[in-house]
Amino acid sequence: METWIHQKIRAASLRRVVTWVLSVAGVVLFGIGARRYFDNFVRGPFELGPANLDSITDVQVAPRYFARVAGSNRLRMIWSLPNNEFTVDITASKAGCKAAINTRLKGGSRQYSLFDGGRFLFCAKPRITQTSCNIR
Repeated sequence: METWIHQKIRAASLRRVVTWVLSVAGVVLFGIGARRYFDNFVRGPFELGPANLDSITDVQVAPRYFARVAGSNRLRMIWSLPNNEFTVDITASKAGCKAAINTRLKGGSRQYSLFDGGRFLFCAKPRITQTSCNIR
């Protein structure tokens, strides 16, 4: 004999099962979407030589982006954000090193974006006050 208590318990259990199934499906879909990130995180950092670095044309589709780079005297880092890209060129010599930062807006964008680890910041034009680098 099914009472109203049984019906309430069955309804609550059904809601919990549906919630858990949707939550697990969401986590699985997120994992599939971020598969390249997880693969790079677990297997990287990768050793990339000059030929490998030169072959990268778009950072968004580069298969390996957790990289350990050993160069002779020059290093270029590209940080791709939603509205713009920052390019940092570091040149080292026996006398010291020099860092140059270039910014480029992506098509249709009017503001530069910067991510500080917790939120996006937007500005009309970034002003770089100083750059520095150290040779170890």
